[in-house]
Amino acid sequence: MFTDKNYTEQEIFTKFEEIVNEVNRESLDIGIGVLVEYKNDHKESDKYPLIISALSIVEHLERKFDSRSNSEKIDAFQEAFVLDLNKFDSKILRYAYSKNKLIRSEARNSHLALSSNDPYRFFDEFDKSLSKWDEIELMQYLELQKNRGNLEGLGKWINYSKNDSLVVFLIKMVGFFKQKGIDDILIEKLEDDNELVRAQAILTLGELNIAIIETELIECIILI
Repeated sequence: MFTDKNYTEQEIFTKFEEIVNEVNRESLDIGIGVLVEYKNDHKESDKYPLIISALSIVEHLERKFDSRSNSEKIDAFQEAFVLDLNKFDSKILRYAYSKNKLIRSEARNSHLALSSNDPYRFFDEFDKSLSKWDEIELMQYLELQKNRGNLEGLGKWINYSKNDSLVVFLIKMVGFFKQKGIDDILIEKLEDDNELVRAQAILTLGELNIAIIETELIECIILI
């Protein structure tokens, strides 16, 4: 289907039906898996919307979101994210406060990726130390926002978050994405009670080539 030939929705559906014999939940899951794998390989195509519409994938994911199975819900979160189906933003938001920790975490991560309306609102909801996997996933989502042109300044959460692990990560991301305009916040973090926060602030200030008063740096190093 990913060729130069132009297909109608009916032709796509018929071709898919010929391949899988019967279009049902199982075969649609297989089809979505192929689309996700194809897109994860960074293969761009203007055929995605047509295929998604032809196979009624949005409706299929709607059913998975409403499933009693947590694994199906999680699959739907991840598939909606990869296929960039931001129409599910509000639906995913419902699960962001689930009592189930895994559902809540996956919903928040997917919401970060899909939402164009304050997607980082959950930064202040992280209530535990970030694992390396958490950091990798969050970095991927932040990169996606940057590619969309929606990456906001991270200073707000650095300034107000009570989670030192998150603060360290966000300060690191400020350096990675070369964000400007939060010099004062970074310099203030040189006097933070947490030594990891102070250390990362020094590294990020260096990456951004922000000059700081020598005495402040010496005092900070002594504190560390």
